[in-house]
Amino acid sequence: MSTPSFDAPGIVDLSALKRTEEGGAAAPDGAPDGHVGEGWIVDAGDAHISELMERSMRVPVVLDLWATWCQPCKQLGPILEKLAREYAGRMQLAKIDVDANSQLMQAFQVQSVPTVFVLIGGQPFQLFQGAHPESQLRALFDEMFKIAAQQGVTGTLPPDASAGEAPADGVPAEPEVPPLHREGIEAIERGDLAAAHEAFTKALKEAPADTEAKLALTQVELMQRCQAIADPQATLEQAGDSTAPTGPIDAQLAAADIEFAGGALDDALTRLLTVVRTSAGDEKETARARLVQFFDLLGSDPRVAAYRRQLAAALY
Repeated sequence: MSTPSFDAPGIVDLSALKRTEEGGAAAPDGAPDGHVGEGWIVDAGDAHISELMERSMRVPVVLDLWATWCQPCKQLGPILEKLAREYAGRMQLAKIDVDANSQLMQAFQVQSVPTVFVLIGGQPFQLFQGAHPESQLRALFDEMFKIAAQQGVTGTLPPDASAGEAPADGVPAEPEVPPLHREGIEAIERGDLAAAHEAFTKALKEAPADTEAKLALTQVELMQRCQAIADPQATLEQAGDSTAPTGPIDAQLAAADIEFAGGALDDALTRLLTVVRTSAGDEKETARARLVQFFDLLGSDPRVAAYRRQLAAALY
């Protein structure tokens, strides 16, 4: 999983999206009259790039590119929304479903989700891929606001209760979350993965059929394994190319974790599938089990069905 940081402004061709807007592309749900408005948290899409770029002249516009089938997106989204509310109009969070907005996905050259960009003064910067703890995101947004200030982007957006920032009593509305789930999510937000692991483990003991807790626990264990890797680049080099892996099974598992957490999903799945095909005994079963965990995390990602068929062929 890469550390979130500012890249240089990317070469992002948004002209095609502007032409789509002129042609009257449909707005996503929650965007009346084809405009996303000035809410602190909004749903946006292909038809709104000009509006978002114009707004980025006043405040940084953070683009959260996500998908309904993406488990890491479910971890990251609530943290971004929490921070957007806390910053109280100093930024706008625009949530973009990549499956419904293929032109934006292509323009930003999105290879995996979640991927997060920011528009500052009409200029796009890629921030990071994958899920990250709240502490890292706070530090990143502090840097973002400094860069925005250097470019004179220091405005604020007005409160808009209808967009979900705050109801009349001033307290942000939050969805119903089971106590142990909330405990685990809060632990992830503060970077305490051990506490998150404990919370979701307890949730599963209390309700063994709790699918959300099982997926969250699997995600936390992935984050813990990645955190324990001292030198990710050296690990990847030792493991070799995903289509022709070299080195011991431990190196292959670690490399697959790094690739998956960093958004290189096909590399991770191909690596493990190749290990299943070329190994036997315990090593074959270990690679198979890790591959199935990744399938679970990917949910309804369209890639899963194809890789499941290849796994079945490799096993039988």
